[in-house]
Amino acid sequence: MRTQRRGVRLAWRICGLLLTVWVAVLPLMERSNPLRAAAFAAQPQGVLASASNMTEAQSAPSRYLIIAPDEFAPALAGYIAAKQAEGYDVIFKTLSQIGSSAAQIRAVILFYSPQFLLLVGDVGMLPAWPSRNGLSTSTDLYYATLDGAWDYTPNLAYARLPVHSTAELQAVLAKWADYRALDGSQAWLGRVAFVAGDEANESIHNQMIEQYTQPAGFDGRFPNNPQPGGDRLYVHAYAAAKTDLAAALNEGRGLAVYFGQGSRPGWMSPYFTAEDVTALTGPPLPLLVSFASRTAELDEEQTSFAEAWLLHPTSGALAVIAAGADTTHTADERLERELFHGLFSNAAAPPPLGEALRTAFLAFGGYYLPGETLVKQYYEMYSLWGDPTLRLWLDAPRRFSLSLEPNTLSVCGGLASSPSVEVGLASSLTQMVALSLLNPPQGVSGTFSPNPVGSPGSAALTLTIPAELPAGYFPLTVQGLSSAFQQAAALSLMVRPAAPSDKPLPLLPANGAMRVSLRPQLSWSAVSGADGYDVQIGLDADFSPIVEVFEDIAQTTLTLSRELQPSQTYYWRVRAKNGCGAGDYSPVAQFTTLPPPGECPFGSQSELLYRQSFDAVPTDGWLLQNGWEVSGAFGRGGVARAAAPAEISQKTLTSPLLSLPDDASVLAVWVRAEMAYEFGEPPACLDGGLLEISTDDGQTWFRAGSEGLLNPPYEGTLAVSFGNPLGGSPAWCHRRDWSPLAVDLTAYREQEVRLRFVVASGADEQSAEGLALDEFEAVACRAESPVRRLAISPAEQSAILPAGAAASFVWQVSNIGGQNERVEISISGELPADPSPPSFVLNAGESQEIRVEVRLPDSAAPESKYRLDLTARSQENSSVWAAASLELTVQRCGLQWSVPEDIPPLSAGQDYLLQIVLTNTGNAADTFRLSAVDQRNWRVVTPDVGPIQMGESALLYLPIAPPENAPPGETNRLRLTAHSEACPSFEQSLERLLVIQGSRLFLPVIRR
Repeated sequence: MRTQRRGVRLAWRICGLLLTVWVAVLPLMERSNPLRAAAFAAQPQGVLASASNMTEAQSAPSRYLIIAPDEFAPALAGYIAAKQAEGYDVIFKTLSQIGSSAAQIRAVILFYSPQFLLLVGDVGMLPAWPSRNGLSTSTDLYYATLDGAWDYTPNLAYARLPVHSTAELQAVLAKWADYRALDGSQAWLGRVAFVAGDEANESIHNQMIEQYTQPAGFDGRFPNNPQPGGDRLYVHAYAAAKTDLAAALNEGRGLAVYFGQGSRPGWMSPYFTAEDVTALTGPPLPLLVSFASRTAELDEEQTSFAEAWLLHPTSGALAVIAAGADTTHTADERLERELFHGLFSNAAAPPPLGEALRTAFLAFGGYYLPGETLVKQYYEMYSLWGDPTLRLWLDAPRRFSLSLEPNTLSVCGGLASSPSVEVGLASSLTQMVALSLLNPPQGVSGTFSPNPVGSPGSAALTLTIPAELPAGYFPLTVQGLSSAFQQAAALSLMVRPAAPSDKPLPLLPANGAMRVSLRPQLSWSAVSGADGYDVQIGLDADFSPIVEVFEDIAQTTLTLSRELQPSQTYYWRVRAKNGCGAGDYSPVAQFTTLPPPGECPFGSQSELLYRQSFDAVPTDGWLLQNGWEVSGAFGRGGVARAAAPAEISQKTLTSPLLSLPDDASVLAVWVRAEMAYEFGEPPACLDGGLLEISTDDGQTWFRAGSEGLLNPPYEGTLAVSFGNPLGGSPAWCHRRDWSPLAVDLTAYREQEVRLRFVVASGADEQSAEGLALDEFEAVACRAESPVRRLAISPAEQSAILPAGAAASFVWQVSNIGGQNERVEISISGELPADPSPPSFVLNAGESQEIRVEVRLPDSAAPESKYRLDLTARSQENSSVWAAASLELTVQRCGLQWSVPEDIPPLSAGQDYLLQIVLTNTGNAADTFRLSAVDQRNWRVVTPDVGPIQMGESALLYLPIAPPENAPPGETNRLRLTAHSEACPSFEQSLERLLVIQGSRLFLPVIRR
């Protein structure tokens, strides 16, 4: 007995001694482990591996670390944003930021301790680890084992995306994006395929079908249609061939699993290689599992069978689980069993693929003794290629989809109506679905027939809408409920007014405008609720007859396609319309078109201001210089003419000073003459003539010739060769017999002008008769009766204001007629507004400033618009009026931060300047105010921001001062908030982790 006790005591002492040695040696062994030592040696810049921040990183929910070569960063931006929208805390690092060796990459993974890891790039771009258990293939396992020297169990869900180029990456990301857009009701997602190479491989598949896929409702098409539980593409039992496998995959499957012999080219039975994969055309498999040897070798020099599936640009697979080395039958059966158990433990909320594989690994290890080589080899060889966060639609057979046709209804207010909608249902399994209408406005109801309805199938929804339902937008929801699933579809109901209640206002041409283009552009104010506009143009205010009718114009402008008659007064009006009818026509506006060149406008008479016949050399101020003379030319005597010799010359004929009248009754001023010229055959333009105008008694001259100012217009541009002094100028340069010349000087009323005719030639060995002028006269076109006309400027104003803001707008109302007017101002629109002053007397030629105060509602939605129309009307004659419009847009405030994601370790007692870039993403300029809060009350000084224009950025520096007594490794959480001055309710915040330089001693944590 004593001997036994002594033996027990001795055993306890030996165990105690061994434990003491273990505790003492373990940290040294951790550091001596090449993986762990590499991690410590390759500590990434700006990353401090203290116990506190490691614990914080490990506890962060759903942290997703993505590591990629730098050239892949732009292509990954959309995927990163999508994952952030799903709720993942995504951390993206490029190799230039962290280093490109396996040890450096692992150091970053160790620091962040994510739940999910994605390595982007083939092994030639982003390295893997060599096997530690005798395998010839490399592995990514040791990026995920973070627990010690002999750790071989992954601590996180990891995957690799072995792309070789940006084009391959973009193609894979596009497939992933398409999958994220699915709702699980697609029929092909409810079908799975089990492929077995020989009789021994069929048993495990049958077990998975009976235990998981058949109870879940999955089916297939081989060997029977339907085949409960999924395709049984068994070579031995059902003689499945390559064509049967391809047919199933091209039809689409939500999951495919192969069990059999494999090699680097592909599967042995049925024989299916990478070439067969590239020929697939169906939707990509969400997951392909290959329990076969060597189908996923990591090899820089050649593409593996698994890569062919993943890198297929449109088909293939989204994710692949496969082995890179030789496998065993029994172990593969065990791994398949545990993988299915992990995937189907909760089919309604399946785990991400990476986590499902990690869970399967842990359970697989339970079949063997701890540290058994086979387990380590399986952990090394089996890996996930694809998205580790991807989830399968394992409840797809129970799901159904809803579609509405149409999904938007538009009805007219004031009328009872009963529109109908077809509700379509689709599903892979037949099921009954109960339909209901959610969120109907008061008085609106819906009836479904039939209800419940079988899916796949359809039902008719009939809405009952009362006449008293007000105009507006009403979002409705059609809901379907089966025994296991709920689905909804949005239905938009737009109730329109019976017809637009507001009248548009004609803006341009302004009412009463004279000398309007023969193809004018008409514009008018917009009306809320209008789908289009009708425009009528007539010859009198009663529109009898109507000259032009334009219907269903989508915009608020219209340019006539054909010319109107010259010197004609036209009347026009516009009305708004929508699907419910048309509103009332606008007030009638009028305009008068341009007269023919040189003629007086309609309603005016010609008044001679000056005349010169050139029967003799003029003595009233004309200057004939450098060769101009009065003689005969072009078959006439007594004309002013200048020849174009075959030499460099410039000859000028300058008129006397012409005083042009300016009063409201003068509608136009013309200079008219008879002109002939000959400068050579077209298209040559070696010599020529042109006209210049001076308003400062000849001190400066500018060339006439803009459209409408000169008739006939210039024919070409003078050649710059041969030294022509006016080379490059537009000019008359061909041949023309005696014909009228008309120069429009209306724009120079109330000024004194001189005209100068210039003939220029070059040393071109060509002599020409030149240019001749006769019967020169200036005339004023005076209205036969006093003109009555008002004008408002500007015709259109717009502004962007914050909700609840008030602003003042100013217009000038002018009496540009010849008679005094009593003017009344009126305002119509969606906001209350009063003009100041509301009425006044305007003498001819006078102007009055009008001021209008406007305030937007506090509840105005961002980007919404409000319109006001202002009309000035004569109290004596209602047809004399002018209009202007104001459009207000509610300001949308927006901000984008650019702040370093990783702030380098700070030094205690030393200031650090944090660089911040603020970008205004709103629709108007805004001023932002910064505030800062941190956990440890360090001194943080927020800089003044100032106004930032729309789309522009401001660069700021935020001083951060850690205290001198801050201990090494201390962390601080800084929260920055930007507040908008324009939108008080808008603010945006972000947080950054601050760490004091140094480290704290910590013991490694033993998790197992």
